[in-house]
Amino acid sequence: MRAHGPGGQATITLVLVAALAATPLILILFRLIWLGVWVLSGRAPFYEEGLLMWRFCLFFAVIAGWAAIAGLAARFYHQRAPGSLREEILHEAARKPA
Repeated sequence: MRAHGPGGQATITLVLVAALAATPLILILFRLIWLGVWVLSGRAPFYEEGLLMWRFCLFFAVIAGWAAIAGLAARFYHQRAPGSLREEILHEAARKPA
């Protein structure tokens, strides 16, 4: 019966693995974007890597990347989620021959 399947646990595991695998990609993408911002600002010392503004934005970029992964996973999970236990029992009863 799908109502008791391990779909939720499997989804959580996959999301955690995806977040772990995507973290280096998020950091690389952030660094490229930040380098562009720094060059466009005229190489202002305020925007140099390693300073407070960079750390602040890096923190929120990583959190935003993880939130995007979790949001996509939640959308995928809820599109494929089984029905209620009552719906699943009725579905199983209809499938079994009398």
